[in-house]
Amino acid sequence: MRLAIVIVNYKTGDMVADCLRSIADTTELDTRPRVVVVDNNSPDDSADRIGQAIDADFQDFATLVRAEKNGGFSYGNNVGIRRALEDDPELDAVLLLNPDTIVLPGALDELAMFLEHNPEAGLIGPRLLEPGETDRRGRPQRSAFRFPSIASEFEANAQLGVVSTLLRSRVVAPAPSDEPHTCDWLSGAALCIRREVLETVGPMDEGYFLYYEETDYCRRARALGYRCWHVPDASIVHLEGQATGVTHAKPRRRPGFWFDSRRLYFMSHHGRLYAIGADLAAVLGTTIARAKRLLLRRPIHSPPHYARDLVTQGALSNGVQARRHRQ
Repeated sequence: MRLAIVIVNYKTGDMVADCLRSIADTTELDTRPRVVVVDNNSPDDSADRIGQAIDADFQDFATLVRAEKNGGFSYGNNVGIRRALEDDPELDAVLLLNPDTIVLPGALDELAMFLEHNPEAGLIGPRLLEPGETDRRGRPQRSAFRFPSIASEFEANAQLGVVSTLLRSRVVAPAPSDEPHTCDWLSGAALCIRREVLETVGPMDEGYFLYYEETDYCRRARALGYRCWHVPDASIVHLEGQATGVTHAKPRRRPGFWFDSRRLYFMSHHGRLYAIGADLAAVLGTTIARAKRLLLRRPIHSPPHYARDLVTQGALSNGVQARRHRQ
């Protein structure tokens, strides 16, 4: 399998260099995939530093492309995918890789072999490990998901055991499995897409600046008959939130583009009324969780001002209107 890797940089120069080093350290030169690093017009000197690192240590397999603008994650990946396909017309698949990742030994070989032996798999994703882990025995992150729904929005935000039990079939992020399995969508931190899927589904939707773009892409692929597979035998360390500042472990106020992407996803795939229902379910769940934790005098784990931001920036607001995909 001929595999290329696309990494999008925005002010993450040191992390990109560490990611490239992990690729170099875990693969032989003659089997090393080509890597396209796309700088999304970073306002700092990270592009220059990445270019210097490539010239010094990684020029045998890595290329830096400077994008004309910061068009977001989808835009940067589309730039990189086009360049990868231009550089290698015989390419079989492209791995979209976050800069805040470290590739562990054997991961790329496992992904390539799974694609080769499972032609029905259109998109695959590795096991993602918590920061600091160095082997497959590390604690895995949840990276194989179900599509979001009104029920899942209520379950995720209510933070009640009885609700999660009743709605366990709707939980977006089920517990990790040690066996390969199909899922609705995969984490964009490490998402490998077969070339046939790229050509059939088309580019990533650049209406998503950041977040939900991989959920949207996997949904569009599924509508055309392609399936997502999670491949736990391939392991990659993911320093979650290091590139974006948005994490689940330490909730911060969600940025405006997160709500834009969320609104676009629900309205594109379900329509405005469903999107409003998803917002109301999330607001109700958040209100219940806050009331419970205040009553029990426990810390609140929801992002600050989350319910208010959903009302002012969600489907009920007069914000950017979602565009429907044309298959």
